[in-house]
Amino acid sequence: LDITTLLNNSETSRRAAKLRREGKLEAPRPQNAWILYRKDTNARFRQTGEHEGKKSSLISKIIAEMWEKEREEVKKMFFVLAKWAGYVHKEVNDEYRYSPR
Repeated sequence: LDITTLLNNSETSRRAAKLRREGKLEAPRPQNAWILYRKDTNARFRQTGEHEGKKSSLISKIIAEMWEKEREEVKKMFFVLAKWAGYVHKEVNDEYRYSPR
């Protein structure tokens, strides 16, 4: 994924669609390193057709195992991207305050 797509929150997720239908302007939480890694890896799987036809829960488990085995420098890169995503999130959603459900 390109960096802009990776760092911005999805406008097409089920949650985003539900909030639009309900007319709510609720900002999602900032993305963390794991979410960014999953998003990027899942996009690569889609491009290559790898794991096509498998349930997303199984794909998440596969990606989780990959994350556990990933080199530290790759993980650090995603932690830096998560920090950057936090800045982007704050810029777009300056009124955002975390509130547990």
